[in-house]
Amino acid sequence: MIILKQGKTNWKFLLIVVILAAIVGGIALYCYPEFQKIELPPIQPAEKKVTIFTDKTEYNTNETVKITVKNNSGKSIWDFGICGNSPWWELQKLEDNKWRELNFSFPSLETGPSIPGMTKEIKSKCDYILCEKPELSELKPGSETSSEWKLYRSICEWPLQPIGIPETESKPIEKGIYRVFVIYGISKDFTSPEGKIIYSNEFTIKEEKSQVEKEQACINSGGTVKTGTCGEPGDFPNTCAIGACPPCYPEECHEVKICDCGEKKCWDGTECVQSLH
Repeated sequence: MIILKQGKTNWKFLLIVVILAAIVGGIALYCYPEFQKIELPPIQPAEKKVTIFTDKTEYNTNETVKITVKNNSGKSIWDFGICGNSPWWELQKLEDNKWRELNFSFPSLETGPSIPGMTKEIKSKCDYILCEKPELSELKPGSETSSEWKLYRSICEWPLQPIGIPETESKPIEKGIYRVFVIYGISKDFTSPEGKIIYSNEFTIKEEKSQVEKEQACINSGGTVKTGTCGEPGDFPNTCAIGACPPCYPEECHEVKICDCGEKKCWDGTECVQSLH
């Protein structure tokens, strides 16, 4: 038969536990009213606003910038639509720690009579188009719109306050730090002074590889460096992109170096790749 022995109760240990519990309880009762007086900051709902941003923060001059505007404001907004060859967004460049606005547009491609060896003549031209009241476009709540800016395309830069009808020549985009912005309103009848301005993140446009590096990259990827003519200036145009090297009249062509990648391949600005066209 198993006999259980009853041990002695540790009264000293129990007394210590009771005293500690009393102290903790007293402190809690004392602090609770004071804690109730503390004003906690209200929980802020997610900010509803309109944002504009680019898909990257660094680009080479042969790449494409994707610009997106998101409307999370909960109501429709309107911004100025496309005017002529100008995009619906605007551009600033950082110069001497100050943002300078660029009044620019994209060159138009005119088609005309055939040129020997070509089906159509295509000419790049800068046309100054003044829109007194550009049409407004709506962006509904919860939606977004995007635009692609192909950096290998030339731009036409105009004075901010032109006198008469200005003239300019197309030129490649310069390297530097940029940001885009949009002026929008909450009414389809808003005017520019009433609009709100939102700016994108900053992004850098940097030089492509050097001429020697491009030539070597062309050869290393199976291409051949040749000399050709384009309606736009700039060596090693992206032959994977439609319109990157438009045909032209002989007197208006630019002599450029081209990477000939062979059949069913094209030069994407860095190497020869399989053509999708």
